[in-house]
Amino acid sequence: QKHPGMRGQPRMQQQMMPQPNPQLLQWFQFVDKDRSGKIDPTELQTALNQAGVSVSPRTAVLMVRMFDKDRSGQIEFNEFANLWTFITTCQQSFQMYDRDRSGTLSRQEIHQALTQAGFQLTPQSVQGLMNVFDTEKRGQLKYSQFLDLCMFMGTARSVFGWYDSARCGSVTMNFDTFVTAASL
Repeated sequence: QKHPGMRGQPRMQQQMMPQPNPQLLQWFQFVDKDRSGKIDPTELQTALNQAGVSVSPRTAVLMVRMFDKDRSGQIEFNEFANLWTFITTCQQSFQMYDRDRSGTLSRQEIHQALTQAGFQLTPQSVQGLMNVFDTEKRGQLKYSQFLDLCMFMGTARSVFGWYDSARCGSVTMNFDTFVTAASL
């Protein structure tokens, strides 16, 4: 039986639709200064900084790019909610592997976190990632650096998946295809 208030959707589908988190929605609407229903990287950076998640302008752009499904350069509330879930997961992972509560993760702790997330990487690959994301060259990542690493790994996994159509964990590509993949 159809319910008249839901544009003809069966009643069961109505009940399965997730309700947005009211606090998250209110926060999104607060930073959506132009009331467009979308936020751009600058608005996202403001929102995250207000939540105590310090991100650079570059990271905010990358976050929008990663979660912007319609490629508009802005994210809608549902995309923002998915991004917030990603950030929360990264925070939980960071806290779980920061066993000594130093506020940083060592190369070994990073390797453990990445392995737990399903990434099978050699110690050399993890060291290469540390060389990129440990901008202070201390052998440790702060949370903001770890978040940047998580963004990179999420994007890398998505891009790799586009080229690994057989889902075998391996791809063959020419240099032009590699450059295209690396620029995404």
